[in-house]
Amino acid sequence: HVDFVNNSGRDITLYWLDFQANRKQYGMLRHGAQLKQQTYVTHPWLAVDARGNCLPIYWPAVGRARHVFTP
Repeated sequence: HVDFVNNSGRDITLYWLDFQANRKQYGMLRHGAQLKQQTYVTHPWLAVDARGNCLPIYWPAVGRARHVFTP
C-alpha cells in the first residue's frame, strides 16, 4: 500500500495509470486529507488539480510507502 497525503493547498484527483497508460480514477483527495491505497510497484499514480494540471507522477518503490503532495 501507499499513503497519499495532500498538503498541496488544493484538492486533487488521483488516477492509477493502467498498462496502456489509461487513467483509472480513484477519487478526490481534499487538501489536508490522506488516503491509504493498495498498489504494486508496477502501478504508477497520477494526480491532477481542478484545472487539470498534472502534479508529479508517483511510481511506487519497494520500501517507500508514503507520498506527500506539496505546493
